[in-house]
Amino acid sequence: MELQLSHECVIDINCSEKFISLNDWYAGGCWQKRQANKKKYNIIFRNLLKSYENLKLDKIKVTLDYNLRYDCDNSITIIKLFVDSLKDMGIIDNDCTKIFQSLEINFNKNLKSGTTNLKVWKLQ
Repeated sequence: MELQLSHECVIDINCSEKFISLNDWYAGGCWQKRQANKKKYNIIFRNLLKSYENLKLDKIKVTLDYNLRYDCDNSITIIKLFVDSLKDMGIIDNDCTKIFQSLEINFNKNLKSGTTNLKVWKLQ
């Protein structure tokens, strides 16, 4: 099955937040520390997504472009925390494969160092 994107991106946010890498997440120790990190980034994403709080999406693709000192696989925590925030805000019902169908991660040397760009695409 080929995913089809709508003609426009429905969420487009840029930020210069220092996100936790997957390696740091695993090395973070006990679950309480991981939970505290999740809460911290949920607040950050909620602030970035305020203008989208009334948006409701059925099927999505998320793209992450970043210029951080992470390997692509270590940046997956950014998407995980972002999608959890979409779910917590009610923009998506949950993050199951029926709704969150695709992701793309790109290192982008053209972005300012230390920045990320997250986009949500509405799928047909």
